[in-house]
Amino acid sequence: MEGICDTPAEKLASRDPQTLALMRLGSQSAERERVSEINWKFFCLQLEILKYFHQSGRLLHLYVFLHHLNVD
Repeated sequence: MEGICDTPAEKLASRDPQTLALMRLGSQSAERERVSEINWKFFCLQLEILKYFHQSGRLLHLYVFLHHLNVD
């Protein structure tokens, strides 16, 4: 199935609304999946950083650093 952005306007006009709605849902679902993957990778990165600082005994240093980032 062609994407909405790749389809010429006259072709889109000839499609029924249900088909267009399904195409939009497919695009939205793919976008949600990409965002979920980015969130998961970010979470894993945060976990690795925490493990590193915990194992090196520098967890307090990380806390102080992060606290200073949040100061106005």
